Amino acid sequence: MQARGHLYVIDGNLTKVACDAWLLPTDELFSITTKWQHVFDETELSTVRSGNGSRRVNPRMITDDPTSLVIPFRDVDGIPVFLGKIGGTGEQGFRRAAREFLELGRKATLNVATAEHRRPVLALNHLGTGHGGARDKKWSALGALTEVLDELLSTEFADIDVVLVAWGSVAESASQDIRLQLCNHDPANDIRWKFHPRFHDLLMDKAHEIAGDLKSRQVSVFMGAGVSAGAGLKSWDDLLVDIGKMTVPVTTRTEIQTMHDNRDAAALLERRLETSGTSLQKELTKRLEGNHYSLQHGLLASLPCTEFITTNVDSLFEIACTQSGTTGIKEIPISQDLRVGDRWLLKLHGSVDREGSLVFTRDNYIDSFRSKRALMGLVQSMLLTRHMVFVGYGLRDEDFHELVYEVRSAFEGRTLTSPIGTVLALFEDEARSDLWKGIVDIVPMRPRPADGISDTDFRFEFQAAVRELERYLDLIGMLSVDTSKYILDSTYDTAGSQDPATEDLAKIVEIVRGKSHQSSAWRQLQHLLESLGADLREL
Repeated sequence: MQARGHLYVIDGNLTKVACDAWLLPTDELFSITTKWQHVFDETELSTVRSGNGSRRVNPRMITDDPTSLVIPFRDVDGIPVFLGKIGGTGEQGFRRAAREFLELGRKATLNVATAEHRRPVLALNHLGTGHGGARDKKWSALGALTEVLDELLSTEFADIDVVLVAWGSVAESASQDIRLQLCNHDPANDIRWKFHPRFHDLLMDKAHEIAGDLKSRQVSVFMGAGVSAGAGLKSWDDLLVDIGKMTVPVTTRTEIQTMHDNRDAAALLERRLETSGTSLQKELTKRLEGNHYSLQHGLLASLPCTEFITTNVDSLFEIACTQSGTTGIKEIPISQDLRVGDRWLLKLHGSVDREGSLVFTRDNYIDSFRSKRALMGLVQSMLLTRHMVFVGYGLRDEDFHELVYEVRSAFEGRTLTSPIGTVLALFEDEARSDLWKGIVDIVPMRPRPADGISDTDFRFEFQAAVRELERYLDLIGMLSVDTSKYILDSTYDTAGSQDPATEDLAKIVEIVRGKSHQSSAWRQLQHLLESLGADLREL
């Protein structure tokens, strides 16, 4: 493992992140604002509501320690939750609460994570900046929290990782700006962003390239099954073996492997399940339903990208997008009101929440490709007009091979002037890189594991590579974020602005505030100021 823990930043819903433990902020009386009350059963909260709708946790549900700011609560959806009494504590309280949470969270989760050959991942939000005492001093509070987390992850808690969850793009903008300042806007030479020495320079160059394309809205993202693995979903191979235990007769792993193609294995299971009164779609749906998105889902959903494509049939990415303080993401072909600029997700193999839509047998693949030519044409358009970034995808899908073949054919034998995409791979694979050379760049996180290593050693290597990919997506997110979204937001105190134009822009805000001019130029000016975080309502 690396010598220091990593601090991730995403825009999302803290209660839906697939992590090992998370911190729920309260005041010293354990008051729970309306935003968090869905986490509790009715019996766990008092019936009395305050003026803002807050309710207190019933004392019998907790064992308070007056000497601590953070105390254990209970598991929620199998994830340990801690309560942080941070109300009224100020920046020093945020620092102390962060340390106590890391200490208690690490102790509660280290054994489980170690058994899975990975680090514990703890999650918390921007403490005190919602309804708390730091709601008008967000920059100072967030800076103090980020500073102490960064310090702790480099010293006594170097064996864990932390996800700092923002709510909304403005909060994320400020959080990313603070991290950029921590590394002096030069991650390539900062210890926080070191990757495997063989690939470090390549990864940094490619990260800046992808981030630049994201800023100019020239990127589409293609997600494979690896993205959902971090949420606890099984691989396609393991799903088929698991479902095979239910068939009559039982379908063994050996039988599935002898099919040599999972589409044929799925067809075998589908036929054998008919005698059991169920179907492959129903069994897959049971195993792929979930409500906690992976860290990779959260990192990808936080990117300034509007176009996503996936072969996954679960709905976890939609949850990550819906909970990121935005209006969510529209699914193609279900959404009928898609407009230019909307975020959309094309699910090539159907979705578990749409009965009859799943594509898993060879017949399904053939029918899907023929019946959804318009949708396949959309993917081809993305390949031709965008730089496509592949994450968690092994380039083995027959749909993909046919799509790329047709794209190459469109050039009538001419050589592509540049690759049409970038594959973010876990391990180096020279053969596959040579196979796809000139078509897609394959960027590995780590060297290929040595042949013949033990299963335990391979699991260590695999988890290390997954973590490197997560850190890399986090780097791309930091480099591509628009850090100007908060600079005119008065709730971010003046220490937050490093832009010399902020003072002059603030004067313009005072001129514009409360005005209702209808000219096009005036409306554009208002829109610009609002995009920088200005509140133009009359005070």
